[in-house]
Amino acid sequence: MADLLLLNLTPTPASVSNAVSSGCPDVTRALIVHGAASLSTSFYNLATGTMSAGPSLGVATAAGTHGIRLPNVGPQACKILVVNAGGTATTEIFDPQTSTFSSGPTLSGNVGPGGLSIPITAGSNAGKVVILHGSNTMATSVLDLTTVSTVPGNTTASNIGGDDHYISISTGPQSGKVLIWSGGGGMNTNLLDPANLTFSAGPVDTQITTPGSRAFQVTGGTRDGQFYKARGAATLTPSVYRPGSNDFDPGAISSFTTCGPGVGASVFTVPSGPISGRPLAICAAASVSTISYDSGSDTFSAGPGLTANAGAGSSSFLIPSGAQAGKALVILGGGVTTTNLFNPSTPVFNAGPAATNSVGTSGFSILIH
Repeated sequence: MADLLLLNLTPTPASVSNAVSSGCPDVTRALIVHGAASLSTSFYNLATGTMSAGPSLGVATAAGTHGIRLPNVGPQACKILVVNAGGTATTEIFDPQTSTFSSGPTLSGNVGPGGLSIPITAGSNAGKVVILHGSNTMATSVLDLTTVSTVPGNTTASNIGGDDHYISISTGPQSGKVLIWSGGGGMNTNLLDPANLTFSAGPVDTQITTPGSRAFQVTGGTRDGQFYKARGAATLTPSVYRPGSNDFDPGAISSFTTCGPGVGASVFTVPSGPISGRPLAICAAASVSTISYDSGSDTFSAGPGLTANAGAGSSSFLIPSGAQAGKALVILGGGVTTTNLFNPSTPVFNAGPAATNSVGTSGFSILIH
């Protein structure tokens, strides 16, 4: 999402990771988990651009429910891990070959709001997944994909709460580490070192982290390689993380214009057309507004409007192939079945295929093969 993901430039949303792992089959569908304390899901077929009913989860979604696509390691390679959360330690595995869910490994503790899974894809710990338990605790589990077993992980440097998210750092003194915004309305961050799976205190943000907080990396311009982070809660003031100095810019920061990201926000990078290369943020928070970022001028401007409000459980991803290749699908969430398709060549949003059930809180989408 991201991947940003295919969702955005970096794996920031706590609910989903669309990273496509090396060696895994090409994606052909998206799994849409409807959320709103339900068991239901939908499939989006990339080839036809249509929706169909998906299988039922074994456990209803709850605060902290999220999913990731597992790397090409071990017996569960390239499958989907769903952490049930909601104050439980249970997980489920979705097998794209059979289109079914089955019970997954039990974690070392219960997961709640702020539950977040971080796959390690390089180094001696490649093939492991660090799972933050959230719920304003420091607890973690480590899932070893070679044995499909879990052990208690190292504690984080600060409590992890709701709306946490992370980025991977590829330059500067912390290159190779993962920066995690601790969430919970605070300004703390954590640094995860994949080499030893330990945590240390990261730089203190200049803004708090609240519902809808998201981050994206800048490409080009004076902020090349830096990360804008939306504060969330529909506020207009972001912060900027600078990997080169491992700090947050204390100076003047460009503000959002027509909207600030809130509950249900997501971001993707426009792949072509008149605003090619620009991150486009779905502000959500029960609005139709979007904003785009121009790295050349380091400014934000109003983006094209959605056809209907986006809210809790909204998500988005770029469509890599099929009938709508090159476009982005936005699941609007907010308790409705409505989706939008973004056409970069126009660039406007139009109505997309309806999900088979309404999508709400803790809903997410994830690309699958």
